[in-house]
Amino acid sequence: MANPEVSVHKEKEGRALLYNADTGALTQINATGWIIWKHLQDDPRTKAEIVDRLRDKSENVPPEQAEADVEGFLKDLLDKGFIGEVMDEFSSFQISDQEHVVEKYDTEAEEVTDPEKLDPLEGWPTQPEGKVYPYRGSSMKGTFRPGDFVETVNCRPRNLRRGDVIVFRGSDTGHGKNLIVHRIVGIAEDGFITQGDNNRRPDAQPVPPNSIMGKVFSRERSGIHGKVIGGWPGLIKAKTKFFVRMAIHRIYSKTRQLWPKRLIGRVMSALSKSPVKAICLSTKEGPVVKWVWRNQTVAYRHGEKGPMMTTFAARCLLESRDFKNTS
Repeated sequence: MANPEVSVHKEKEGRALLYNADTGALTQINATGWIIWKHLQDDPRTKAEIVDRLRDKSENVPPEQAEADVEGFLKDLLDKGFIGEVMDEFSSFQISDQEHVVEKYDTEAEEVTDPEKLDPLEGWPTQPEGKVYPYRGSSMKGTFRPGDFVETVNCRPRNLRRGDVIVFRGSDTGHGKNLIVHRIVGIAEDGFITQGDNNRRPDAQPVPPNSIMGKVFSRERSGIHGKVIGGWPGLIKAKTKFFVRMAIHRIYSKTRQLWPKRLIGRVMSALSKSPVKAICLSTKEGPVVKWVWRNQTVAYRHGEKGPMMTTFAARCLLESRDFKNTS
């Protein structure tokens, strides 16, 4: 089954780029790999089902070659954490309040993956006057999600305004040489003052004009392009969404013991009619178990005995029935 944190950027001639927001890994697949990936995105599949699907789409492929191609492709994706195995054997577990994760609103600056630091990939998505970067992090929550593809255009620094979103190289004293995507909230003599939409305070160091890589004008999510609003309208919208999130979080923090989570979870399950699936992924730090609902990760756990990380929606779903975990 596909890892929900993997996003896809479709290219020409049936090729595509897969980006794993968990690890920052990026890989390119050909037209055959695209057929297999699309089949994995829908529901958990067996190897035999994937081979049959590939043969239906590519009638000239011999059965032995189709099976070998599928086996090699799946092994590569499994090793890199792009897909995981759906767990069949379970033992019961309990969820405690101590395992609930409170969202943080004062995170440090987050980075976008720099394509120049990755292995060269043929067909890396570029535009005549800009670049496309995969995004990971939480400092721009409300504007971007991990796995979004951030689309930039070249822009003269003198044309930038408060509220514009830019990609820039971090300073040696600030964020190192990583690429950062943040919003301009002020203009100083030595550069631009930037801040993440999900951060309480501006970045420590102004961004000099020669560190700016481009202005963000769009983001791609699940194959759909959305405009990124800049200027004062974008700044006002970002601030409003941030304060709304903080207000909701504070209200929930004070009243969460009163919420009927089991009842809410049953209503959510009944309305969606979508089961929660548990999948195991391979990472450099060891196995990760994820609980997936409607193609979204609602909870995860590092290792067999690590704490279970959840959200409010996840707790409602998980407490509405007896879920299981591997022993």
